[in-house]
This record gives sequence, structure tokens and C-alpha cells, in this order.
Amino acid sequence: MLYALTYIAPPPFRLTGKKAPLVRGSLAHVGQAHTFQRMLEEQQGRDPEVYYKPVDAIEIKAASMLGDYPKHMVEHEQETAIAMTREYEKHVPIQNAKYEILAVEEIVYFYIGGRTYTQRMDLLVRERATGKKKIRDWKSSSSHNANTLSGFAPSLQMQGYRWWGPQLFGDEWGGVEIGMLKAEPPYTPEVVQLQNAPQLVARFPQTVMDAEKRIEALIAEGRPWDQWPPTSDELVCVHRYGRCEGWDPCLWGKESPAGGLVQFGAASGVALGDIIKIGGA
Repeated sequence: MLYALTYIAPPPFRLTGKKAPLVRGSLAHVGQAHTFQRMLEEQQGRDPEVYYKPVDAIEIKAASMLGDYPKHMVEHEQETAIAMTREYEKHVPIQNAKYEILAVEEIVYFYIGGRTYTQRMDLLVRERATGKKKIRDWKSSSSHNANTLSGFAPSLQMQGYRWWGPQLFGDEWGGVEIGMLKAEPPYTPEVVQLQNAPQLVARFPQTVMDAEKRIEALIAEGRPWDQWPPTSDELVCVHRYGRCEGWDPCLWGKESPAGGLVQFGAASGVALGDIIKIGGA
């Protein structure tokens, strides 16, 4: 259903992605990208001033988002992203000593079933103590706990990293790290090794191909966007960022209202007091 709402549904039903966590995540990513790109330049003996300082980069990115997102949302999330970034900057000397920075925001191309796919690595490092190469993916969240962190293990994004990572890096592969940026005071960051999921990772290519075939079949059938199969689950439809963006069009379809309750009666075709009895009328 989300595919249809994102790529097929017409306005005003098409999803926009205009949610506060996405704004915060984008701004936080910009801050981290500039933090580590400047670190990379220093490690390579080049001039880090070729790149903006992290806070300056966040402010520039936030200004560019004002036309697409509400001003109050951008300003609030900009403040949060800057606070998270400034807190992380305190840990840069430790990161510099522990890791060699290899790549920042680097795109990797890989192939499944004759199709080309891409993933962008937030950060690629080599751990100095082991020589292992690790992908680090930045996540921002108001809470850091075991459930938050373990929830990333089955992510299709993380499956992808762990599927092509060993193929690309061979014996140097060291796995995936999650860089957790806390979105509330004291903004203390945390870097943790992602939990293994060997069964899911082994099935990753087939999972991708199955999804592609399903999408192709629905498009070929000409299925209307509001009739695509949903994933109806309370943990998917309402998650840690709130309601899924497709909540209203998914629940209500083309008649998506501003709100309200379904009323029993003539409009619904169900008479008040009607009860379906076991065994028939």
C-alpha cells in the first residue's frame, strides 16, 4: 500500500514525507556527514575547511527546507539537530583515535535478478584495533533502549548492508554499527554493533525479487492505488514516530476525511441493532 501511496496515488493522496522525524533525521545526517568528512580530510592531510563546519551545514540545509516544510517544524528540528551534533563533536577525538575514516555518504551499486540497486553508506570506517571495515548508519531517536536498537536488526536496509558487505570487503568485513543520536537532553550519542540476522540476510535477494514481482503484478493488473494490499498491523501502522503517513488514505481511501467516526445506520447499509447470529438468521 505504501508503494502505491508514494508512487501511484494522485495528489492530494500521494505521500509527501513531511514529518518532523524526517526533518530531524535529514538535518542530523548533514551534521554527521560534515563532522566525519572534515575528519577524513584531516586524516588524509588535506584541508577540512573545504567543507562547511557541521552546524553551518545544518543551518544551510534547514534554510533550504523552509519551502517544503512548516517553518516552526524546521526551526525546532534544526535546534535539536544542532544540539545532537554539538554533543557528538565532544566525542570526535575518541572516534579519531579508534577509526580510520574511509568514506562518507558513499553510494554502492549491487545487482539482484538482473536489476541494479543502490544503497548509500552514511559512513565507512576501518577499526584501527582489528583492521575490520564497518558501515555505520546514523539513527536519531528520543529513546535509547534494547528494543529501539534490536528493532533495526530485521530492517531491509540493514539486510542489504550485511548481504553485499562481505562480498565487497571480504575478510576485512566487520559488520554494521548503529550510530544512535539521542534527540532529547542530554543528547548523549551511542555507537553499537548491529545484532546479527543470518537467516534474513541469506534470504535478502529473494525478498527483494518477491517484492518486485508483486509490485509488477499489481501494476500489470491495473489495480487502483486505493486497492493495493495494506500491511495492517498495530506495530506497523503506529510506530515510534507516530502514525504511518498513509494512515488516512489507507483507512479511508478516496473518501479520506479530516476525521470522525463511522456511524451505523442507513448510510452504512447496516440497521441499528442488527446482529449477525451464529448459524444464520
